[in-house]
Amino acid sequence: GREAMEVDYDVAYTSDGIINSLSMTLNIDAGWSLSDTVGDQAMGCAFADNVYFTEHFEAKGNLYYTNTPLNTSQRAPGSNALSSVSTLKGVAVSGAQRHFYMEPQTTFVIPQEDGRLEVWCSTQDAALTQTTLGAVLGIPAHKINGTLQQSLSLRTRSTANRWKKRGLASTPTKYIMGIDFYHSGATVNVYPDGSVEIAHGGAEVGQGINTKAAQVAAYTLGCPLESVIVSDLDTSKVPNNTCTGGSGTSECTSAAVKAYVSGEALRAVEEERVVAEACATVAQRLAKYTSAGKSWADAVTAAITDAVCLSATGWYVAPKPEHGASTYATYGACCSEVEIDVLTGEVQVLRTDIVMDQGTSLNPDIDIGQIEGGFIMALGYVLTEEVLIGKEGEQLNLGTWEYKIPSAYDIPIEFNVQLLKATPNPSGVLHSKASAEPVMATVSSVYFAVKNAMYAARAEKGVADYFSMSVPITVQKIQQGCMVTHADFKL
Repeated sequence: GREAMEVDYDVAYTSDGIINSLSMTLNIDAGWSLSDTVGDQAMGCAFADNVYFTEHFEAKGNLYYTNTPLNTSQRAPGSNALSSVSTLKGVAVSGAQRHFYMEPQTTFVIPQEDGRLEVWCSTQDAALTQTTLGAVLGIPAHKINGTLQQSLSLRTRSTANRWKKRGLASTPTKYIMGIDFYHSGATVNVYPDGSVEIAHGGAEVGQGINTKAAQVAAYTLGCPLESVIVSDLDTSKVPNNTCTGGSGTSECTSAAVKAYVSGEALRAVEEERVVAEACATVAQRLAKYTSAGKSWADAVTAAITDAVCLSATGWYVAPKPEHGASTYATYGACCSEVEIDVLTGEVQVLRTDIVMDQGTSLNPDIDIGQIEGGFIMALGYVLTEEVLIGKEGEQLNLGTWEYKIPSAYDIPIEFNVQLLKATPNPSGVLHSKASAEPVMATVSSVYFAVKNAMYAARAEKGVADYFSMSVPITVQKIQQGCMVTHADFKL
């Protein structure tokens, strides 16, 4: 969600940075209508623990009506409060990173009488999280609870220049995927010339859903990819699909396509309710022709000559996990180095390294593109996209003259993205995981890198205290936070 959130928290921790308990309350500005804010609140609370384990942890949310415009759904709700807690009152900045999940923790979402949702948060599988995060971070799983590698404990790379300071920070992320929310339909038609037409209920908005669906169909049918055509979205072809969003539509649409062309029995169980298997499929009907060693085109011709129906349709409902757990989670880690201009507050992201666990990626090119795009999109939220509201609740900066989205010059000078290898997702479609949204929370590495650079600038002013800074951290906030005065501009 894009709603403004203010987090109140109570924390208890030891002198060496181990957090014993943490209670968080997310206060959310819903604007004049709740709209999607209830869902964003639930996700914000459920994601609040990130990848960290705290023995006594609680996250709650409050929604507030205000006289401001409502916020449309956007990407990557969540919180990085533990990273903030880890810098309080001299506690080592790496303190929170000692809390990587080491034992099970359960998630409960409890509706309150006053309408609030009380959430006790967790990950899907502690052992799996520990192993995956270890691989993402390049640390053996059994050493996660010990000292992390040097790159994760580095706090500041200050330059000797009084007016240029550099900061470095690393942040992990866990993005919970509950794909049992989705249901997807698909229709597959094979024509006499061997071409295959797919119609599905997902909306192609640049995330590559059509490409992934076509790949899955070609892979399952055994036909050339160039033979597959994805038709335009039309509810007269596939009605009643779940809305496209949450980064889960691509995989569920791919599952729908795979189910209907392969005859795989995909079932969803929710209490005593069982969704019937998909109808008889194209692949089954073609089996005796393709097994005879014929080419794809010849097999199709032979089947049509024998009056075999080469059209199939059906319905996929994502499986619902037992005991209220999430289906799976997408993990990642990011390290960013920035340089700030103390006098102007300008930020240059010098380098960003991202490692994401995408399971067995359905299309690495698309997933890497989504990771890069998601990170840059989030960079705007963190650095420049400030919404200014007047006294009457009206938005003051309606155009890009004052509301600044990221440009080509905001992209990190060195931008490295890689996918974790050999990590098939047992709960995912063809062992894959969702991309796009999960990476966005890692942009907090830029936020904390900027703060670390600012700490270096403030230290030269004789100030070493912790300070808070709300996002976006605009050039004005950075300059003021570095305690720049008029005297600093005199030669």
